[in-house]
Amino acid sequence: MMLIPGLRELPRIQLRGKVAQLQAILGEFREVVFADLNVPRNLLWVSLRPTPGAILKIASAVRYRVPEALLVGPDLRG
Repeated sequence: MMLIPGLRELPRIQLRGKVAQLQAILGEFREVVFADLNVPRNLLWVSLRPTPGAILKIASAVRYRVPEALLVGPDLRG
């Protein structure tokens, strides 16, 4: 899951551009099984095939093109 602050406040034309960017990014990865963009909650939910390193690889690709996107998950540092 990724939080994209300010997504719901974007003007319609900018929102369409952001959606197109996300579709292009996620379309590059065969590990992506399903993606849901919840605009009212500013959330991108992506389901993946279990592949080592896929989460960070895809999150990095999203952050490269949508720098405000934040990966949300448990703190596994112990």
